[in-house]
Amino acid sequence: MREVLLILVVLLVACTDQPGASSARERDASALGRDEGGRDEGGRDSGGRDSGGRDGGGATDAGTMDAGKKTGSRTGPLVRPAFCDSPKNDAVHDAFCADDAPPVADLLTFERLLGFDLQKTSASDDGVSSMDGGWDDHAGEGGGYAELSSRAVLLGLSTALSGRMVSPINPRAILIGEETFIAYQRGVQQVEVATHDRDSSEFNFYLASFEQACNADGCSHGDLFTERVEQNWTRLSLQDDEELKNSPLDCRQCHQRGRETPILLMRELEGPWNHFFTNDYNDEPQTLFPEPMGRELVEDYRRARGDEPYAGLPISVVRGTAGLTLQARVDRHQPLLFDGNDILNERWPWADGGFAQQPERSATWDKNYESFRRGETLQLPHYQTRPTDPEKQARLTERYTQYRSGVISAEELPDLADIYPDDPVMRAEIGLQTAPDDSPVTLLITACGSCHNDVLDQTISRARFNIDLATMDEAERKLAVERVLRAPQDPGVMPPPESRQLTPEARDRLTAYLQSGTRDAEDDTALRHAAKEGMAALPPPRVTESPF
Repeated sequence: MREVLLILVVLLVACTDQPGASSARERDASALGRDEGGRDEGGRDSGGRDSGGRDGGGATDAGTMDAGKKTGSRTGPLVRPAFCDSPKNDAVHDAFCADDAPPVADLLTFERLLGFDLQKTSASDDGVSSMDGGWDDHAGEGGGYAELSSRAVLLGLSTALSGRMVSPINPRAILIGEETFIAYQRGVQQVEVATHDRDSSEFNFYLASFEQACNADGCSHGDLFTERVEQNWTRLSLQDDEELKNSPLDCRQCHQRGRETPILLMRELEGPWNHFFTNDYNDEPQTLFPEPMGRELVEDYRRARGDEPYAGLPISVVRGTAGLTLQARVDRHQPLLFDGNDILNERWPWADGGFAQQPERSATWDKNYESFRRGETLQLPHYQTRPTDPEKQARLTERYTQYRSGVISAEELPDLADIYPDDPVMRAEIGLQTAPDDSPVTLLITACGSCHNDVLDQTISRARFNIDLATMDEAERKLAVERVLRAPQDPGVMPPPESRQLTPEARDRLTAYLQSGTRDAEDDTALRHAAKEGMAALPPPRVTESPF
């Protein structure tokens, strides 16, 4: 089986020998990276809010600009984002802090301002894109493929900020530039940006939040999961990592956990890049595995969306990417690694000339999961390449196909994020909710411990609540109970909507435990250990060689 995987890696290297990779190498690769596994696997919890119930950092008018008319003319004054007064020197400042910064009314314009001109093509007759421009909608197999695939990757499963939205039919796209990385998936009105600071040689992180006309009365699933979400923006706000640090959208709690400076993250640093889309132009089977792999993820996308562009990427790019592209650009010293090779080998052992008939548990993955439940590390992406519910995925694929063919309207589309199994154990292993029958201590660790610990920034109000309950007074515990009991979409609810969620039964167990104020010594020991570790424990040293 390892020979099969080696062949897979060799084929991918051959297919993705991209021009332009050398220029990325020449820059200090150790200063690069991007969060692909970036959402806090302590439950997609991107940071707690002020324990006093105040929002620790939302969008403000100081970071908001009117989208303007489609013609590009301004419809009102352009207010500079608050971070424009900072000394940062990067592509985001260039684009949005200039006096003549243009209005932004769609994703393509946003990408273009940051150096990604996805619609520009060369003047050549064959339509192959030029490296100074971007993508060509007609380039596919052949001369243009390597150029196109060197600028993007797509994933069918993600541990990033909005990972709950990501699936093979609604992937996460990461655009890879010389200085800037953009991450985006449909379903939420946000775009994540990491860009290289020319002075500090570190990465600065930003979040762009936009609105559409539908925000006035409530957006439908069709507004958020179709091409509509990438067009006709009416409002755009940008915030940097400093503004976001005390909010549920905190960038640093993943990218700088236990470190002096932030890095870009990639959990699947080495092949076979289980959850990444893989080139499907070649008719040869990708692997002999009895489990879907990257090519099958592309086929899932095409069954639902056909040749629909996504994140500004034409279908030729969607079909022609590979995880190796991102691997070449991130820091080799990653704090947490998904060892796809070992996990596949453990799940599908080879014996008597063939794979096991049924998958087994992966000891490697299970070891990490138990470490996460003790509060020592973040959780890895799920061990399955495609952990979606087959029946749900089939129904959603059919409905989206009906939308594309005009049988149903966009307003009739269901929620494409409701694609994962209802089984509570499976949902906990994916990272969507807490596990059934967990003790209050484990609930605290898995639902709250990723943000409320001793490791993250102790100077902000988020730190007032700490899972080491022995350090908290009765007033803080009562406030935490009130926050946990808020309605799921209420401001200040704990855990926030981006986070691993508590089931109603788990919520009752946790609030009763907090209200009681009594704990035994074993509980205090476990909570103190989890708070001290802060899910920042590093794995044994393991530095991979660059593939280029």
